[in-house]
Amino acid sequence: MVGNCGGRRRVDFRFDMYGYYSEEDELSILLQEFGKFHAQQVGIENTIYSTLISEGGDREFNGKGTMMAVRETEVDKRNPDKTFHEVETELKQIFNLDQIIWLPQGSYDDEYSFSGPIPSEDGTFRSYRSATANGHIDEICRFTDENTIVIAQITEEEAVVSKLHAFNKERLDQAYETIRAARNHEGKPFRILKMPVPEPIYIDLYPEDDAYRMLWGDENKEQLGGLLMDGTLFPEAPVNVLPAMSYCNFLISNNVVVAQKYYEEGQSEKIKEKDEKALRVLQTAFPSKRIVQINTLSLNLYGGGIHCHTRNIPAAQK
Repeated sequence: MVGNCGGRRRVDFRFDMYGYYSEEDELSILLQEFGKFHAQQVGIENTIYSTLISEGGDREFNGKGTMMAVRETEVDKRNPDKTFHEVETELKQIFNLDQIIWLPQGSYDDEYSFSGPIPSEDGTFRSYRSATANGHIDEICRFTDENTIVIAQITEEEAVVSKLHAFNKERLDQAYETIRAARNHEGKPFRILKMPVPEPIYIDLYPEDDAYRMLWGDENKEQLGGLLMDGTLFPEAPVNVLPAMSYCNFLISNNVVVAQKYYEEGQSEKIKEKDEKALRVLQTAFPSKRIVQINTLSLNLYGGGIHCHTRNIPAAQK
C-alpha cells in the first residue's frame, strides 16, 4: 500500500494455499513467507498483520476508497469462522476503504478443482478444471482506472450452445448487476466495459505431464480417498481439463498492459475473433498504454494467468 505521505506498507494475510491445504502445510508456509521476502527486496519494511485468510487475486482497488471482491471466496471459502460483518470491517480498516463492492460468486471455471466433472466440448460431463485459484475476482472483473470496470460477459447465444457458458452466464450476470448498481466515491455510476469470455480450449493430461502430477497424481487421489467433492470417482488418465482462461487476467504496468490471447493457426476463427475483441476493449480502457497480447494457455493450465503470477509493487512517492 502507499500512504497519503508516499510511504509504503505491506499487508500480511494468513494463507491456506487457496483453500486447498491447511495453513500448516509446508507449501502454504513457503508461499506465505514470499510476501515478506519480496517486500524486503524492494525496501518495504512496515507491515500490517491481518487475522483473515486472503490472497491478492481476489481484491481489486480503484485507489479512491473502493475495493471489489467475491463474497463467497472471502467469507464462505477462506474465512468460514468469521461473519460477513467481521470480514468486511477488517478489510475496510486495513485498506482504509470507504466501501467494498461484493460480487456474489467467482466464475464457474474457477471453482475448487476437485469439485467434480464439468461440461466437455461435446456437452457431456467428462472434463475437469485444471488447477484453480478457487474463486478469484481477477478472472472476471477488474478496475482499469478509478471510474472504469471491465467485466466478463456471456451472450444469450453463447449460453444456448454451450453448457459451460450457460453456467458462467448466471454468475456473470449477477456480478454485472452488482457493479451496475454501485456508485463511485463521487456518488456516480461506474463506467462499465464488457469483456468477452474465451472460447474453451480443453487439454488431455497424462501421468508423465507435470501438470497431471501436480493435481491428478496419486498423492491427491489418496488424500481425497479416491473421490471428488460431489462423490464421483477420482478421474483416471488421461484427464481432460479446462485451463483457467480469461481476458480479464491482464497486468497493468507503467506504460504497457500485458494481456492474454489464445488463437493459433488452425484453430477456430471464433477464438481469433474473441482475442481481437478483447484487445479492442483494453485499448478503450487504456488509451494511453500499449497493449501486448501473449498466448498464455500453458500458464493458465497451472491455475492462473498473467495477473495471478505477477505482483504490482507501487513506487514510493516523495
